[in-house]
Amino acid sequence: MSVPATSARLIGRGEDLALLRELFAEAAAGDTRTVVVGGEAGIGKTRLLTEFINEVRPGALVLRGQAVDQGSVPAPYSPITGLLKSLRSQCGPDAIRDAAGSGLDTLASLLPSLGPVASAPEDSYDHDARGAGRLHETLTLMFETLSLDRPLVLVVEDLHWADGATLQLLGFLVRALVHDRILLLLSYRSDDVPRGHPLRAFLGELDRTRRVQRHELTRLSLDQVGEQVVGILGTTPDRGDLERVYERSEGVPFFVEELVGIAETGTAEDLPDTLRALLLGRYDRLDPTTQLLLRVLSVGGVRVDHRLVSAVFEGGADALDAAAREAVGANVLVADERYYTFRHALVREAIYADLLPGERIRFHTAFAVAIEALGTEVTAWAEVSNHWMSARNFPRAFPATKRAMDNAYTASGYVAVAQFGERLLELWDQVEDPETGADISRLELMYQTACALNDAGDLERSAVLVDHALNDPTIPSDTLRAKLLRTHSQHLSRLGRPGTRAPLEEALSLLPAGTEPRLHALVLNDLAGEELSAGNLDRARDYAERAMASATEAGSPYALSAAAGYAGTARVMCGDIEEGLALFARAEEVAAGDAETLLRYRVAASDVHFRLGHYALSTELALAGVRDAKAVGMERSSGLVLASNAVDPLLAMGLWDEAHTIIEDTLALRPALAYSVYLRTSKILLVLWRGDPERAAALLARWRPQLDLIGSQELHSRFTVAAAIAQVSLSTGDLREAWASLEVLRDARHRPIPGYDLPLLPIAARVLACIREELRQRAEHGVSLNPHRILPEGISEADLDRQERAWRTLLPAYETWPTAKFWVAAFEAELGEPGGAGENVAAWRALVAATDSPAAPARYLPYAQLRLGTVLLEHGDRAGAQQALDCAVSEARALGAHILEQHALESAHRGGLAVDGHTRVRRTRETDELTARERQVLTLIAEGLNNRQIGERLFISTKTASVHVSAILRKLGVASRTEAAVHAGAAGLLG
Repeated sequence: MSVPATSARLIGRGEDLALLRELFAEAAAGDTRTVVVGGEAGIGKTRLLTEFINEVRPGALVLRGQAVDQGSVPAPYSPITGLLKSLRSQCGPDAIRDAAGSGLDTLASLLPSLGPVASAPEDSYDHDARGAGRLHETLTLMFETLSLDRPLVLVVEDLHWADGATLQLLGFLVRALVHDRILLLLSYRSDDVPRGHPLRAFLGELDRTRRVQRHELTRLSLDQVGEQVVGILGTTPDRGDLERVYERSEGVPFFVEELVGIAETGTAEDLPDTLRALLLGRYDRLDPTTQLLLRVLSVGGVRVDHRLVSAVFEGGADALDAAAREAVGANVLVADERYYTFRHALVREAIYADLLPGERIRFHTAFAVAIEALGTEVTAWAEVSNHWMSARNFPRAFPATKRAMDNAYTASGYVAVAQFGERLLELWDQVEDPETGADISRLELMYQTACALNDAGDLERSAVLVDHALNDPTIPSDTLRAKLLRTHSQHLSRLGRPGTRAPLEEALSLLPAGTEPRLHALVLNDLAGEELSAGNLDRARDYAERAMASATEAGSPYALSAAAGYAGTARVMCGDIEEGLALFARAEEVAAGDAETLLRYRVAASDVHFRLGHYALSTELALAGVRDAKAVGMERSSGLVLASNAVDPLLAMGLWDEAHTIIEDTLALRPALAYSVYLRTSKILLVLWRGDPERAAALLARWRPQLDLIGSQELHSRFTVAAAIAQVSLSTGDLREAWASLEVLRDARHRPIPGYDLPLLPIAARVLACIREELRQRAEHGVSLNPHRILPEGISEADLDRQERAWRTLLPAYETWPTAKFWVAAFEAELGEPGGAGENVAAWRALVAATDSPAAPARYLPYAQLRLGTVLLEHGDRAGAQQALDCAVSEARALGAHILEQHALESAHRGGLAVDGHTRVRRTRETDELTARERQVLTLIAEGLNNRQIGERLFISTKTASVHVSAILRKLGVASRTEAAVHAGAAGLLG
């Protein structure tokens, strides 16, 4: 009578199972959780997960995928394909189609039965990882949708064999899934992750996420091994035999099972002394034909299709069936309707290691031939390549590797694309006529591989490959050299290195007008972006308008819309606002019908309207873009950029809670550094304004290197960073650092750009006034009245006077800018008359009046009242000061600007005034500025709908509905939804 391979009862894992139950309960309640189960080989990871899965079914939908040992370069996303197959088998293909929505075509490269694969980008291998972004978005959206009906458990086992694309995707899911009823269960073999293994970096990333828990399975105790043996045998073993099993198994459950199985056919004294002998114990007792089958299977992997085995095994169908039956009966294999699977990967590895060199080459060759003949899976070319490589048949490996590379590209598996590209480059000199076999030149292959490395996140290696290609004198065409130069420029930019413009100019020189018009347009667009970043608006406009002509000739909507956006931005920032906005309308028109191009337009348009002071429109464009990005499966790529664009106008409108939510949610998803700069500076300032200057200073110190890096590359980022540094430094009294941060505005070569300069100008004036005041106090009293203040070294009042005159000469250049009236009023208030330090009452009264302008950021109302009250106190007007300071406290409290509230209370206390914060300024109602969407929302408010119901009615998110409601209350000058409805009815806004 045969002995069961395992105990029917799970032994020694009560606490481990309890942890999984607890995390599942949290996930089922709507807080996504991830648990990474680690442990040495044979410790029982799969058994634990299986036991847990059986508990939560059918209340939860459980999808299971597994990485397998496919050789040195595994096929991309094979565990994810396993999840999709699991979903299809349980719920049918329609469940995938419904949950994936518009991103279904991105899944077809993983599961061809779903339909046609997503179309390739306009220029293959030159796509900035857009395909991977869509795939990540689609899977995230699909899992979110599936979790609405019942909790979802995603199980991915054996991460130590996972390909790089799978690890990147799992990392994205962990960051993106936050408040969903999803539990991610990941497992890996901890003793198979040496230094340098890609899983180490992945696990390090997960350790920084609070929603992830690492859990290591430990070995069983002697008593627990005794329970396991009883569970297998059904009887209590002799104590001496048990101790021998425990000693040789060292408490590893799988080894216990193997030892018990061996002892059952012999005696306890026959137990093997080495791990190899233990793992091959059952194998050695099998019939030679069965051993041959197992040797063949060990080459195929842990899990092998019966059709492949039939094609490779030379013993015939009857012999195969008999051998397979014996292996299953001996608990070496598990068989289902299609596959043979080793009961444990360790056994397969031991058998494979025991192969003779000739067997290994022969069996790998047979598998490669069989897979090529069957063509069962899109991803099978990766296996074919690996088999031919293991068989040392390089001429056959070469074309198989090229097909594997192309398939990986179609699946957006850029890590695998790069690995297969590097394999082809290694094989290039070892095969005859490689250019014909690969259908591309060696340098073109280097370019494609570099693009893949870039998209896989390995920027340094990509840059090395491009540099190597550029130094090769045999580049076959000017077009390829131009592509390489453009990529080189992008590398320099992303690595924060100088010299980005020269490669683009050389690339442009290699592309005469009329040749390669799309590439010509892309290079011109890159140059336009370079000039915009440097503030060279005329040159930017020239490049962009030339790019429009080339893009039109090429018939490329993507390049044309981008060019129109660059040209529009340059014209607007030059002051030609009407023509610039017309170009934006052109960019939007061209983008229509192409979701990705339209999203790019919204990014540029929302930024320009923010600069123009159109805060509500800027917010609406950005949030509409976020909504559109979600609809096409790009919420966490382009959607992140658009979300960051919404933050500044939200802050300007006083919607700080909404801005805070976007900042935190977007930073958690780790956007590109260029975009995270705005989020980080906004977070620093919001923390400061809300009353925590120490934390703001700590954040600034932590992020300063990255902020300075991007600031050195982009002029508009330099202004953004300068504003943050100056305000934080003012709060800490470091006037030296505040003055240094204003170098961008103090540079005598600076050309006025109103959209950048104006918001920084009042801050600069405030810094100058503080330094001037400090110098005068020290001159009068001999010491500083503010000991914590640090002055710039060697600065004099004459220096300040010269700088003030220089800034005042800029003011006429700003007159026609839509927001200039407010910002100039703020500048004048900070200084007062020339040579002043902000003591002019009339200037502060003028700024208080100017805060009624739609261009005035919300924080300036309490700030202006605070400064007015302080100056009035100094002039002896206690009644006026009391009113102004009370208003400052009230408005700051309503806004959440606790730093201003605290300063106002301190000023009142120093003057012996009692303020209670009950004075509010009723701002002019701006019903004529309600957008069309806001009028829709206002109508629904009047019907009594809450934010969630408004969102459902208008097909927008609850968060977006909240933003609209807050904007409506602000514009109408009312405090509640009821008051808004009453006012709307009286004003005839509901007709």
